[in-house]
Amino acid sequence: MRRLSAPRSEYDVAMTRDTRNLPRWLDGLVIYGAAAAMVAWTWRTWTDPLVDFGRELYVPWQINLGQRLYGDIAYFNGPLSPYLNALFMHVFGVSLTTLLAANMAITAAILALLYWLLDAAADRLTAVVACLFFVAVFGFGRVVAIAGFNYLSPYSHEMTHGIALSLAALACLYLPRRFGVGNVVAAGALAGLTFLTKVEVAFACIVAVCVGFALRVAVEQPARRWKLTLMLCGACLAPVVLAFGLLWSQVSAAQALESTLGSLYWTIHSNVASSGLYRLGMGLDHLPANLETMGIASVLLSAGALLAVGAGWLAMRVNANKESSVPAVLAFLAAAGLLLPTIHSIHWFNTLPKALPLAMILCVAVWAVKYVRNGRSPESARLLGLRLTLSVFALMMLAKIFFNTRLYHYGFALAMPAMLLLLAVFLSWGPKSRPLRSADGSVVRAAALGLTVVMVAAYLLPMSIRLRDQHYVVGSGSDYFWADGRGNAEEATLKWIQQNTRPGSTVMVLPEGVMINYLSRRQNPTKYVNFMPPEVIMFGEDRIIKDFSAHPPDYIILVHKDTSEYGRPFFAHDYGQKIAAWVRTNYDGVALLGDPPFIDVNHFGIVILRRRPAAEMLGNVSR
Repeated sequence: MRRLSAPRSEYDVAMTRDTRNLPRWLDGLVIYGAAAAMVAWTWRTWTDPLVDFGRELYVPWQINLGQRLYGDIAYFNGPLSPYLNALFMHVFGVSLTTLLAANMAITAAILALLYWLLDAAADRLTAVVACLFFVAVFGFGRVVAIAGFNYLSPYSHEMTHGIALSLAALACLYLPRRFGVGNVVAAGALAGLTFLTKVEVAFACIVAVCVGFALRVAVEQPARRWKLTLMLCGACLAPVVLAFGLLWSQVSAAQALESTLGSLYWTIHSNVASSGLYRLGMGLDHLPANLETMGIASVLLSAGALLAVGAGWLAMRVNANKESSVPAVLAFLAAAGLLLPTIHSIHWFNTLPKALPLAMILCVAVWAVKYVRNGRSPESARLLGLRLTLSVFALMMLAKIFFNTRLYHYGFALAMPAMLLLLAVFLSWGPKSRPLRSADGSVVRAAALGLTVVMVAAYLLPMSIRLRDQHYVVGSGSDYFWADGRGNAEEATLKWIQQNTRPGSTVMVLPEGVMINYLSRRQNPTKYVNFMPPEVIMFGEDRIIKDFSAHPPDYIILVHKDTSEYGRPFFAHDYGQKIAAWVRTNYDGVALLGDPPFIDVNHFGIVILRRRPAAEMLGNVSR
């Protein structure tokens, strides 16, 4: 990887002996070699058979068939990702393999951006370790039953696309040595594009870009600050205005504005954000307990830091041979050896991340103070500004999971920047700080590396158990993937559809499972794709039923889904009762695969229903 980072200022020290003289291409070889190994180990287990990712395949497929997003297809996120994926499918063919290949390329770009930014903000060792941590924990794995919380088959492409755009925007602001119109316009345009993804990523990116721009322009271009500010705002608005214009050519102006706002519109105009899942995700459901856990995690992290610093201080005083690496090796072995036996009793990858919000608040405060005190020259302002900007971005990304921070589930994206900056704190920023110059920094870094190894091991162990459950092949050809027992029932459903329906038959899946539509290549004649509690809240049952009546599908498939995380366990019982009543009035069951759905959380099953003849349906309506 080519070095694009800033020259080191007086606040940095020389590179550690173990990496200073190694060629830089070796860094890329290690990082991408590890990524290739993870891809091979987890091959095609990234896709969930029923939850979320079916929408990510179905929507761009429908766009390629001429359907209009927001007009013919109800959608609640920004328009960028569906149209980008539709473009990939248009060029390379409609298949799961197309999106996997595109996502591999995007993930490779994210790794490169992380390496460049962390090398510039910290050092080369930190950049390599952080990228390896991303590969092992965030990129390709899973520790929960639902797949899709990874970068190859993300539950929402808006998350991964938004992160790639955000990192690119920050790189445009800080990696060039000359600060001028070009990088301001590029950063603004990239930040504007994030507005067309998801609101949580866009919020973090735009705040960070504004902070980074203000810090850099104040020192390097004070005479042109208003001109550059106007350019930044104009570049940021340009993608949004362009998207509005393109959507307006297909739908009404009001609908185009609603669609351009995407998830921001629904966050403001519905009570989805106050539903059970979002309260659980943010940690508001049990706030006192979560605050206590945050405090305990922060104390444990601080205690570990103090122990590492104490070991470094002791090594500085007893190590006669200052060139010896023995203390560092002993520190690494001690940290890893003492903590590895505890991975079964202490879930390190779940415990320590609870301290990330407080750690990022501390980072923002520290770098803000240092910038005010020492950011007078362009060189030091650029370095300190980059560290402060990255810390702000990481803190803003945690907003949705602030009181329940974790590295899995939404954390694969939202907690990723903060976790990598925490590594920078212990591998670079802390050991090289003035207060710790009396301690052996290599010992502190080695102890931090030992803890990092333990966290990765604590993540990979349950992931290996999950991977052993992926016994069933779903789909065929370029659409196949491995899945758990749900995949067996889904494959049986696909075979039933192929054997008992015409190619032009229409199918709708309730409440979730549009992957069946995609894999069977059977369209849903209605504009609604998913019928989970958020979609039912946003679009309304009456509007949904009206569309059903105008475009009734030939077949309806009921797929068991436990939605307790939303505070409403089962479709037809706890939500969607009107929709279920409409289905019972107009459809008859023709096949049961597995257990009856929506009865027991531990018993999975699928029911296939066929539409009654038109005359009988009219009779039901008249009665």
